Amino acid sequence: MDFDYIKGWLDRYNTSVASRSRLCGILALVLFPIGLSAGVALVFVLAALLATKYTGHTEVKKCVWIALCFIPVMFVGNYLTPRPQKQLGWDHGIDGITDRAIGRYKAIVGTICWILFTGPRLLNWSIDSFRRARTTQEQDTHSCAAALWVLMSRPNRVPLDEFSGVLDWINIEATVPDLQKIPGVLYLQGPPAGLSLTSDLRSAIRNDKLPE
Repeated sequence: MDFDYIKGWLDRYNTSVASRSRLCGILALVLFPIGLSAGVALVFVLAALLATKYTGHTEVKKCVWIALCFIPVMFVGNYLTPRPQKQLGWDHGIDGITDRAIGRYKAIVGTICWILFTGPRLLNWSIDSFRRARTTQEQDTHSCAAALWVLMSRPNRVPLDEFSGVLDWINIEATVPDLQKIPGVLYLQGPPAGLSLTSDLRSAIRNDKLPE
């Protein structure tokens, strides 16, 4: 397969990735104030409820200041809180009432944390999206396209040592991290370590389609 064809395909793929990443970054940045406002509003409501319960009246100004001062806590809490793991099933214990109470408590706390951390997570998503767009544009497209050209010419895995024999100018160790960002590029530990392509990626390149 022609090298210029593969390089053109990779240029189109990188342009698509960078464009989608920038759009995601803009969308997250637009939604960030809304998410942050929802967290601040939740803190204000909780502070007002607690003040009413323990003092019998609500001082709106104090509740507003508490909510605003809680903003840094949202970012720190989002940074320190691990992401929830997907549950494969319900753990049935001996005491069903206890299990239901614990489950209800976890649901309430999870919902509160979700609202509090929505703003910081949207900001993180925006930063990550813009960073991905930048790194995609900074990719060594020529070296990546050359490596893809070699991989497309071989039906099976290609050891890393063989790349220098075909392309004496390429630094394959430095190119591997960029290649791994392309869906369908497989890094095989070995020994010996090598690279290969999935059948879906091979088909996408031959048919001039972008991988999903």
